[in-house]
Amino acid sequence: MVFGVKCTKDSIHVAVLEGSIDEPSGTKDRLKITIKASNAQEIRGGVLVDMMKAFHEVLEKYKPECVCIKRAGNSPGRVSAKSQTLKGEVEGIIHMSCYQADVSVDELLNNQIKPRLGLQSGKSKDLHKAVNEQFSDFKFNDEQRDAILAGWAILDA
Repeated sequence: MVFGVKCTKDSIHVAVLEGSIDEPSGTKDRLKITIKASNAQEIRGGVLVDMMKAFHEVLEKYKPECVCIKRAGNSPGRVSAKSQTLKGEVEGIIHMSCYQADVSVDELLNNQIKPRLGLQSGKSKDLHKAVNEQFSDFKFNDEQRDAILAGWAILDA
């Protein structure tokens, strides 16, 4: 069992996958785990602590062998420096929690996922199409698809 993870500045999207790279599997409730920043906290440190506790609970519940974070490519000008910094804080939660749980963490970009899945194109829309075809029973948003791609790419062949 592996986790694919996609972070935003205020959320963690987790996909719990099993199977192989050729036959990935997951149930709706395991492919759509979302940890959102609490509106009750006004201080960023408190938000991050709450998110870390929630992610740690998911780690404890499923006990993955490894975790893969789906990273965005370099897109200067498309995302503000502040948003990138906030997202980096959330990715740090993943690294710290996995370190504490003795779970290895990898990070992959689209161009690294593409060859692992045997796909011709590494564009997000083509990778997202592959997720939609493989898991056609469910509907996903882009962050959920990215989390699934990250987990799928680290499944054993």
